[in-house]
Amino acid sequence: REDRIAALEAELDLTCKDLSTARSESNQFAEKYRNAEATISTLRQEQENNAVVFKMHFSELISKEDIIKKQAEEIEKLKGILEVLQGNKAQE
Repeated sequence: REDRIAALEAELDLTCKDLSTARSESNQFAEKYRNAEATISTLRQEQENNAVVFKMHFSELISKEDIIKKQAEEIEKLKGILEVLQGNKAQE
C-alpha cells in the first residue's frame, strides 16, 4: 500500500511539473502572440501612413501635370502668335 501511495505521489509530482511546463509554454506563447499583434498593428499603421503620403504625392503630381498641360497649351498659343507676327513682319 505504501508503494502505491509513493507511486501516486510520484505521478502527482510529474503531473504538477508537466502542468508547470505547460503554463510556462502557454505564457511564452501568449507573449509571442501579443508581440505579433503589436507588430501587425505597427505595420498596419505604417501602411496607412504610407497610403496617405502616396495619395498626397499622387495628388501633387496630378496637379503639376495639369499645370504643365496648361503651360504647354499657352506655349502653343504663343508659338502661333509668334508665327503670325513673323508672317506679318515678313510681309512688310
